[in-house]
Amino acid sequence: AQDIAKSVVYAVTQPDYVNVNEITVRPV
Repeated sequence: AQDIAKSVVYAVTQPDYVNVNEITVRPV
């Protein structure tokens, strides 16, 4: 769950010129 939270924080803290449209999380 912590990895998913880090991914969301990464996506929302990118500069305005960066578009994150999709995040795919797969188990290892």
